[in-house]
Amino acid sequence: MLKLLLTILASIMLIPSTLTSAEIIPKWNKINEAGEIHDMEFLKGEDTFILIAGIGEKGVIEIRQTETGELVRSLPIPYLSYKNQIEVTPDSSKILITTGGDKESQPTIELRNINDFTIVNSFKLDMDEDSVDEKGGKLYYRFRQAIVDPVRPFVYTIVEKTNFISNHTPEKYWLRVYNYETMNEVTDLTPVGYENEKLKCFDVSDDGKLLTALNDGKTFLKVWDLEKLELIENIKIYDNDYDQDLNYYACVLDDVEFSSVDNNLIYLSGKIPDKSVEYSSYGFYKYLISEKLKIKEMIDENKVGGRFTFFSDESRVLLSGGVMNSVFNLIKNERELYAPTDIKYPTGSIVLYSNLKNCFLGAASHIFGIYRIDTESNIIEIKNNNHFISPNPTTGLVNIKINCFESYQYVKIININGSILKEFIFDKLKSNIQLNFNSYQSGVYFIIINCGENLTNYKVIKEN
Repeated sequence: MLKLLLTILASIMLIPSTLTSAEIIPKWNKINEAGEIHDMEFLKGEDTFILIAGIGEKGVIEIRQTETGELVRSLPIPYLSYKNQIEVTPDSSKILITTGGDKESQPTIELRNINDFTIVNSFKLDMDEDSVDEKGGKLYYRFRQAIVDPVRPFVYTIVEKTNFISNHTPEKYWLRVYNYETMNEVTDLTPVGYENEKLKCFDVSDDGKLLTALNDGKTFLKVWDLEKLELIENIKIYDNDYDQDLNYYACVLDDVEFSSVDNNLIYLSGKIPDKSVEYSSYGFYKYLISEKLKIKEMIDENKVGGRFTFFSDESRVLLSGGVMNSVFNLIKNERELYAPTDIKYPTGSIVLYSNLKNCFLGAASHIFGIYRIDTESNIIEIKNNNHFISPNPTTGLVNIKINCFESYQYVKIININGSILKEFIFDKLKSNIQLNFNSYQSGVYFIIINCGENLTNYKVIKEN
């Protein structure tokens, strides 16, 4: 999987830039020797950040400098599995870590001092030894996500029960609350009968008064009053017709977050199918709780989903889809950046914004780094001396002028999901090739040209 990720990142680096009003400027990037990075958080003052990485014997907690990425101190954690998470307590004196949760290790919550990493308190989730799936396979618990309450000594967790078989949906989900000072369970917020709903993402408001969560499939936006620890909203956000067509109209949610300026406002991203459009589109949405109103803020015709991170004032948002990144100006309601992921600015599963440093901290697999996004600059399209593609955007035909005299040449057309739509070898004596995009839907496509050992990618936009 790691080799595949690096291959994708390396190839995407060759895609020429297109005209945009924003630019990603890398500051530094590094490879973490422990392996995959599970989670990162800025520490108080944001001069340093903490991360948790690695599996088993390579598991480690590290504190590093924001400015340079240099290691400050570390501690081996030789019992890490997947889905480990790290949170900083509101007073910044301690860190909370969820670990374990596989066929070998029990899922745990650890409260540690931030200065020396010593354990203050810990809790292990009891395993259900008799729990099996429909085929008799053993089921296991793990903590999928965790968020620390900004006011009370609580940690909110998504607990799942799974058999750890690839492509198998976990059997059960719960939203549980623990007091991390006493390590006692406070309550289970899961509504009765909703244990089978695939909880995907959740967030707590900055004042600690509300919690929201989303599930995949038939999606409901749920909101809890955290002062009363009770569910106050359970709002259906999918099309009514979806009930009759489960396969095509399944919702796939990527992220959810309360507004920092208005707790009545919730942002969410992902695929929320709508029968008013011809395809299931990804988008970035606003939801007004009091009005039960969903606003389709920005439908992304290029299907860039993923987690999102706000700039300081919520006027702009960065959507990180793993392969492609988009910056949307929410005031002007327009895209300012659409760029492929680069190993120089990893934006895979983790992206954090530092208001004090005006920079983003990101990670993809074991690569992590700091970069900033300049929304005032312009990047002019880069032309390749060996090839020339026009028109771009196109409504149908694309002409390619090729200067290649190597013994091995081929052309591929790939859609935004990575599927190969067309592939052929071209005659090295030919200097012009014409591709027909008439049968393709509007959106973004990539043309890969292989000339001997040289591989070049081009982004082509198909318009109606």
